[in-house]
Amino acid sequence: MRVRVVLGVALALVGVALVVTLSQHRQRLAGTSFVAQRAFPVVIPPHARACQRSTFLADDSATVQLLVGTYGRPRPALSVVFVDPDGAVVARGRVSGSAREGVVDVPLEHVVDGDHVATTVCVRNEGSNRAALAGEVASPDAAAAVAGRPTAGIAGFRYLRVGSESWWSLAPLIAQRFGWGKASLLGTWTLPLLAVVLAGVWVAAIRLLLREDT
Repeated sequence: MRVRVVLGVALALVGVALVVTLSQHRQRLAGTSFVAQRAFPVVIPPHARACQRSTFLADDSATVQLLVGTYGRPRPALSVVFVDPDGAVVARGRVSGSAREGVVDVPLEHVVDGDHVATTVCVRNEGSNRAALAGEVASPDAAAAVAGRPTAGIAGFRYLRVGSESWWSLAPLIAQRFGWGKASLLGTWTLPLLAVVLAGVWVAAIRLLLREDT
């Protein structure tokens, strides 16, 4: 009897926690540029621009998120532009200055359809203080450049989707991308199938515990 009570309470708590977590609304991640923000290698002088090649831009992103350091001084206004191999602008955005350094969200305006691949991104420092972008140290041939001179590395970018979404609303997209990441013939159905298998394991384990309690 005691095992049944414990199992009932545990399952109820798990169910409540799952519903609460999946129902939370917030702006969700669309993707990243696959560059970790471990250091601040890209330093942009006042009124200068840093550009780097081969930067991935998620096609469903509405905001680009940077991690900016300003050496304890106010953060200058920043503008960001993504261009494709032909030099056409794919997306652009601007954010005004702030008294604080740290995470900066720059709303993007898409001017070209998302099927164009952005290969170069430029960040312009529009203020009078230096701005350092977080990223990774890289060789000079791969590093971002300011006025044609390579910096110490490449900047990392995070992309956020438009609006506020719950995990429930993102379930089809998560299942689709999970299928892309796995070598499976089931594609989008890979994640639902694994969820069913996991539920079956839980049911089998619970039945075994209940049998031991009788």
